Amino acid sequence: MRRGVERERRARTTLSGFCSCRVAVERDRRPGWPPRVRYALTPSGHRLGPVLQALRGWGAETSARDSGAEGGCATGPLR
Repeated sequence: MRRGVERERRARTTLSGFCSCRVAVERDRRPGWPPRVRYALTPSGHRLGPVLQALRGWGAETSARDSGAEGGCATGPLR
C-alpha cells in the first residue's frame, strides 16, 4: 500500500474516532460527488490546545535527549 494512502486512511480513522463522541472534533459531511467531509474543532477541542502543545514539547525534549539531536519536532502553534 502506498505511504500516502496509508497515511490518509490512518488520519481518517483517527478523526472518525474523535468525531464519534463529538467532544473535540465535529464532522460535517457535504452532499454530492465526490464525497466531501469537513472537520472542525469544537470549543472543547480548542481547549485541548495547551495540552497538545505540552505533549509536543515533551516529545521534542525527549527525542532530542535520546538522540542527541537538537529538537526534531515543529514547535509552532497548533492549527
